[in-house]
Amino acid sequence: MDKVERKINKLSVFYHNVQGLIPFSHLADEHPILDQTKIFELQRYVVERKPDIIILNETWLKPGILDDEILPSELYTIHRKDRSLESHPVSDNSKKKWRWCFNCNKYKYYKRCQHNPHWPQG
Repeated sequence: MDKVERKINKLSVFYHNVQGLIPFSHLADEHPILDQTKIFELQRYVVERKPDIIILNETWLKPGILDDEILPSELYTIHRKDRSLESHPVSDNSKKKWRWCFNCNKYKYYKRCQHNPHWPQG
């Protein structure tokens, strides 16, 4: 009796809520800079792990940022839904309502962080 080889196919998926590939302070810029540390860490992970599918949300990307600036387009088919002024309006007034929470280790809207009761309410 011949041995039958079975090939097991595995699909690897990498999902990550990056909370901004653009620094928060540059969200209002027409041509924002990228957070090079986050880009480097993402690209390193992709090179090392080679996931079949990559899902990134809350990238805060804008149409002026090229796909190749994020991931190599020769390795992945990239589908994006970038932020727009209609979906995410940014004004000088709204920037003032965000604060860095050292407990959460991220920017939070000042009304929504339980760690900072001293933040202005309203």
